[in-house]
Amino acid sequence: MGYQRLAQDDRYQIAALKKSGMGVRKIALELKRAPSTVSRELRRNGAWMGYNGQLAHLEATARRKDAARNSGCKIHGILEESVREKLEQHWSPEQIQGRFKRERGESPISYSSIYRFIYRDAKKGGELWRCLRTQRDKRRVQKASILRNNLNIYKNVRSISDRPQIVNEKRRLGDLERDLVVGTVPGGAILTINDRVSKVVKIGWIKRKTSQLIHEKTVSLLKGRATPKTLTNDHGAEFALYQETEKALKTKIYFSHKGCAWERGA
Repeated sequence: MGYQRLAQDDRYQIAALKKSGMGVRKIALELKRAPSTVSRELRRNGAWMGYNGQLAHLEATARRKDAARNSGCKIHGILEESVREKLEQHWSPEQIQGRFKRERGESPISYSSIYRFIYRDAKKGGELWRCLRTQRDKRRVQKASILRNNLNIYKNVRSISDRPQIVNEKRRLGDLERDLVVGTVPGGAILTINDRVSKVVKIGWIKRKTSQLIHEKTVSLLKGRATPKTLTNDHGAEFALYQETEKALKTKIYFSHKGCAWERGA
């Protein structure tokens, strides 16, 4: 008999049989499992305080989750080649996941897996991290308070799904999309605003990536021209002053779904 993963009921049965004085081989025969499976289970999950079925199952589950979290990256082979190619073209992990989802119906990997792949590559001396907009070779962990604030900022925004159908049909001028491009100069960035139909792009340099400067630059690029009909961007914290931007430009701002920046087709 080969190894088979034990279920919670199996562990309860092992605990009861062991308590009755039964040996490893007899327990294995009773469960129709290999003796090595039972021996390994007792050694891993019952070495310190005796074997308890419930505690053993909790320990095994926690160990399995930890192993999955720290296992090797599942991006390999043809999939790795495709991910590397898109990263070198400066696609974001979110855009890569979105393209896979569009082409295959569902993505074989999440954007988080792609980030982990990039940072593992960096630890080995690779330079895929230079393809990221942030150009960080290590993951930055945000404080919970910052994450909560970002969630509150975008709690009741207009979804891209609610955008007028005519915007998707590209039959009029004035439906704009906004993005922030981070370059190699520390702190600075480029704000881009493009028209979905004419493809005309307005570009503005920003010294610091703050929501106030981005709001001001957006208004300066568009003020005095024809009133934008719609403006679409992602959930980046840099667009937190979207309500002020709406008032200044007398337009409506829509947001792509979280983690789906690729939805802004242009």
